[in-house]
Amino acid sequence: MSRQRIAFTSACKVRRRRKIEKYRTSVIEFMSGDDNSRQNPGKKEKLKFKGETHQTRTLDDYLKNLNRKYIGENADVKLSSFVESDQPTSD
Repeated sequence: MSRQRIAFTSACKVRRRRKIEKYRTSVIEFMSGDDNSRQNPGKKEKLKFKGETHQTRTLDDYLKNLNRKYIGENADVKLSSFVESDQPTSD
């Protein structure tokens, strides 16, 4: 690959990451709502991520239906960005 192609590829990745980060907090708050997911009972049903402990949650509906509901309430987001925003990163 040429240097220009490598620079272009990394610039695209940076733009993509910024776009995902823009919606991340909004999507996580939406998914954590009591009308969209349930908190699992039990002391051992927790996740530790970046030094914080969170109780695990189970979604009440399919991601595609939750995406439709999110679009109805908030800004327009594609399904792929919606799904990637929900995933924790290993940064």
